[in-house]
Amino acid sequence: FAESPDGWKVPKGLFEQNLVEVEPQQVKVVFGKLPGWLRGKLYRVGSGMFEKGNRKIISVLDGLSKVHLWSFNGEAPPTFATSFLKSSIYNRTMAAGEIVPFLHLHRMEPPPTILEKLKAQFYDDRADNNNIAPWKLTSGGITICNESPVYIDVDSDTLNYQRKFVPKSSDYDWLVKEAFSASHFARHPSGDSI
Repeated sequence: FAESPDGWKVPKGLFEQNLVEVEPQQVKVVFGKLPGWLRGKLYRVGSGMFEKGNRKIISVLDGLSKVHLWSFNGEAPPTFATSFLKSSIYNRTMAAGEIVPFLHLHRMEPPPTILEKLKAQFYDDRADNNNIAPWKLTSGGITICNESPVYIDVDSDTLNYQRKFVPKSSDYDWLVKEAFSASHFARHPSGDSI
């Protein structure tokens, strides 16, 4: 596919951040042609931002989440859209002008202070930098999952944020709640299914 007129470029590697968000638009096929039977939508989620302000994320698994959508309708030109997942971590990062400390797998540079680590551990919402799996719900939306029991729903056509589900403490006992992997769920907290 050709590069987007909005400045979106195909990243050259895992750690190349791409900060451009693209509303759904047609893209040009530059080599070959699409088969007539190719129809549907392909969603992918991964890291899109590794640094902002004075703080840098060192692990590809901890980069701020970005959702990508390719829509195919036979031989017609495909469409493409991409948007950062508007999680609380993303929103706080944008408001602060630098990546905020959150529970992460590897490390950040500069490292969070002891107070920042304690705040992330005890006072923040559950980790909602969901960047593992997009699931299409029977209701038509898309939910983005992570290894924590948090679901963030986005619109299936525009990728706009719709809502966030976090199980209440009473939903699970402590061990199940903290260890449960939401990335492989069969039932959405709303009662919807995949």
